[in-house]
Order: sequence, then C-alpha cells, then structure tokens
Amino acid sequence: MNTTNTISNTDNTARYWSFEYSSKSPEALRLTTTLFSSLKLNVGEKNKLSERQLTTRFKAFDRCLSSLVAQTRLNEGQQLYRALTKGSFDAYVEVVSHNNFRLVTDALIAKGYLLHTPGKLYPEEDFDYPDGSKAPLIWTGKASHYTPTLKLLKLVRKYGLKKKGLLAHFDKDKPKWLVDARWASMSNGRTKIRGGRVARSIISKDPSYKSHMEEMKVINDYLFKQRLEGGEFAGLKRSFNNYTSEGYNWDAGGRMYDIGQGGYQKLAKEERAKMTINGEPVVEIDIEACFLSILLGLMNQPLPNENLYSVGGLQRPIVKSWMTISLTNGKMLVKWPSKALRSLEKDLPGVKIPTASKVKEAVLGRYPWLERLSDEGIGWPKLQHVESTIMKQTIKELAHMDIPAYPVHDSLIVPQSKRNEAKQLLDYWFLAKTGVRARID
Repeated sequence: MNTTNTISNTDNTARYWSFEYSSKSPEALRLTTTLFSSLKLNVGEKNKLSERQLTTRFKAFDRCLSSLVAQTRLNEGQQLYRALTKGSFDAYVEVVSHNNFRLVTDALIAKGYLLHTPGKLYPEEDFDYPDGSKAPLIWTGKASHYTPTLKLLKLVRKYGLKKKGLLAHFDKDKPKWLVDARWASMSNGRTKIRGGRVARSIISKDPSYKSHMEEMKVINDYLFKQRLEGGEFAGLKRSFNNYTSEGYNWDAGGRMYDIGQGGYQKLAKEERAKMTINGEPVVEIDIEACFLSILLGLMNQPLPNENLYSVGGLQRPIVKSWMTISLTNGKMLVKWPSKALRSLEKDLPGVKIPTASKVKEAVLGRYPWLERLSDEGIGWPKLQHVESTIMKQTIKELAHMDIPAYPVHDSLIVPQSKRNEAKQLLDYWFLAKTGVRARID
C-alpha cells in the first residue's frame, strides 16, 4: 500500500523556528558570547575544537538564540516549532546544521532555558475505496515545539534587550529563495492532501524559474530599500501550483506571499491602513470581485455596470461565497460545504440561507454563460495566475517610477500621494491581461 507523509504544525499560535536572525547590537553580542561560554559550547566533548569548528558552532548558536529571541518577541509562553528530521536542515542555506541545532537545544534545555515538547507522527484511520481497493495511508503529525522559559527571558532582559525596540538588536537575512512551486493536490477518496513543495534541485534547472527569480529579486531589492512602518516586510516570494515534471508552463497560481511570520499581509485590513511608507500614510487599492472580473474577460463577457454580486435580491455575502467556491473549484456549487454554511450563518444571523442550488439558479439568471464553466476548465489556478501576473507587472512598473507598492493578493498598498498612478497602472494591466476594465478603488 502506498503511503504519503505530511508533517505539519497543528498549533496555529506557534511560529516556525527559522534561523534568519543574528546578533547586531553590543548588548545582543554580549548575551550570545557569554551564554555560549557558560553552556560550555566552546569546548569539545573529547577533543579541542578547531578554529573552524568553533566558528561554525558559534554562528549556529548565534542564529538559534537570536532567532529564538526575535521570533518569540520575549512573550512568555510563545512557542516555536521545528521538524527534527535531518532533511529539514540545510546548513548551507540556514547556517545551522541538524547536529549543531540538537547540540544547542540540548544545552539550553539542560540549563533550564528552554522547554521541548517532542513532535508526534501518527497515521489517520485506514479505509478502503468503494471498489474494495486500499486508499493511500495518510500520515499526519505535529513538529517538535520549543518554548523559552522565564529564566531565559529574564537573562535576555538583564543584558538590555527589551520588548520595545527588540528587533533593532538583530540583523535579519534577506530571503534567498523567492520562487517556489508545489505538486498538484491529491485525494485519498476522503481527504484532500495539499501537494508538497517541489525540491529546488528540480525547479532551479528550469529556465523559466530563473527568469521568475530575477523578477522577484528586482521587486524585493527595491522594497527592502523602503521604510515600511506599522507592518513588517521580510520579502515576497511567488508561489506556483500544480507543478509537473515535464512541460510545466508556470501558469498555475503564482501569487506573491509575504515571507515573514508576522508580515504585513497577515495584519487585518484596518491595521494595514495605519501603516506608513517612508513616513507617508498609505492607501489600499482593491480590484472589485477580482476573480469574477477576470473570468468575465476570459469568457469574452462584458463587465456589467452594476455590482457584480447583485443577484436576484440575494444578500451579497451569499452570492460572493457561492461564487468564490464555484470559481475555485471550476464548477458550479450545488451543495454548501458545512464550513461555508456555518460562516454565512454567523455573518448573517437570523437570515435563512438558501440552498446552493437555489443560489446557482439565481446566479445563472444573471450570468447564463457560467453553464460553460466546467467545460472551459477554468479554476482557481488559472484565475490566480492572471491575478498575480497583473499585480506583478503593476508593482514592477511602479518601482521603475520609484513608487513602492506592497501586494495583498488582489489589492495594492501604496503611499496616499501615489494613489492615481497606481490605479492607472493597475487598470492598464488588468485590461491588457483580461480584455475587460475592472472596477478599481
């Protein structure tokens, strides 16, 4: 029987323990140097460490400790997670090898500075397909979790590292890998399994990958020169989907995602509105009903003058939810997923939610051409690719005009004084890629 392995962090409050921070300030360097010695990491277990071994070990310790402090923000109880398989460590990229990570964490745990909750890997319930054949066994699990103790937090504060201005004590790496791709999702008959990330050794040989990387490097290099306040910018990566080993066209997905754990894209829209770019207040420009507007263009349909989600007297959230699910799946929805139905009932208390079939009937009354949706084979990968290409081209041209623009999928955050320029370019590229003029505000 085939098996599929997936390791995931099942605690949404925990953050991934990456090793992107290193000591910068005199206070942080003193903390790192002193603790490195007090933990006796500067000596070998049997033989004296060579100069090279000592340097490598100190760099690994600095990355582990600095990232632990920076990523937990000195919040008591904040956890970081990390898979402990050797394959999840790349010392060339992250500076920290598997052996040095275990050495460092074991020393911190032994001295009461760190708590470790081991991860667990377990199989889901096995079952058979209706024809009696065996479905793939799905392995799920939880990565190891680490929590800095109050003892460590007190020591860090003793060296002058406080919550306020904490990140100023550390340098942070710029991201090296700005493009990734995932294999297509699969199903075992009961559960949809997200496609795994394609190994860089595979995609890096593709000439198209190199051109996408160069484009993202230009965008990132420009945005790193700007001063975004009220939100964190750690870089953008473009993420493609449905990768195939031969003849991949890089035309599925491709959205630009904020790389940082606490990046600006993860803020609520109200919080993003409080940000500033180079000291200037921001404005967020949205494409109304982006996927539906793109689909209208791809299906050679004119854009209606009225609200796109105005259908047969139905409330907008109902139509929007039905449309979003239908366009994502590439076929019209006939039965509400339980999660979507619960969400609508929560958002519209006291409102009787019509069946998905009733909504479909009403939507077809306005958009009869949607009957062809399944035949056209247009799903979220195609729609997202068009959307992401529009955003990428707009951001590149704005950068050439020295106008910083930060994407949030189907919207752009720009300085208020550059609103008109950004709208004009976004309008131009939407029309160029779809053949219709979207409503942008």
